[in-house]
Amino acid sequence: MDISFMVLLKCLISGISTGFAICIPLGPSGLESIKRTVNYGFLNGFKVSLGAISADMSYLLIIHLGLANLLTATRQRECLFWIISGSILILLNVFNGKKRDKPSMFNTDNFPPFLSGFLMTFINPMSLSLWLILSGTIVQFWHDTGIIYYFLFIISILITMTAWFAVLNFLAAKGFKSLSSKTNGKSDLTSKVLKYILIILGSGFILFGLIKLML
Repeated sequence: MDISFMVLLKCLISGISTGFAICIPLGPSGLESIKRTVNYGFLNGFKVSLGAISADMSYLLIIHLGLANLLTATRQRECLFWIISGSILILLNVFNGKKRDKPSMFNTDNFPPFLSGFLMTFINPMSLSLWLILSGTIVQFWHDTGIIYYFLFIISILITMTAWFAVLNFLAAKGFKSLSSKTNGKSDLTSKVLKYILIILGSGFILFGLIKLML
């Protein structure tokens, strides 16, 4: 296969753009990574992000293996996936014990950070929908263009997502460290706000699934 520099450049730019498009809208795992960074520091929050990226790549593999049909073959099954995902997301956040010495089994802080990020992305129905769209369009395009271009495209997505979340968690760590030195309880308030946002997202998943099921 002949390698064109211009096509390689287009592939690289396409991968970077796709990576930003995937990770800039903060989903449940992105909010969880910031919450972890606020509570436990940069490394803990960044591990959540790495778990989320791994879940995205797992979805890409699952779709290429044709296993996504297990979740989207029928409207009822797809709606059930939304409802179950929303319920799990709520459980992971609503039962956070008020006291740290009385943790809940559903508390996301009880999960290893990498596993927490992986699960919160993998159970997010929007992740599946996004990768189904991408796999049928731009991912398929570079796959058909050539194996070298395809792997460069995927690698550039991975690098972009990793860099973005590294910067995001670094800024969160630095920002809240500065705030905490001036204002007591600021990080706790931020953590609570992020938790409630995740609960609202989970409720939205359930509501969407129920509405779609009844239509």
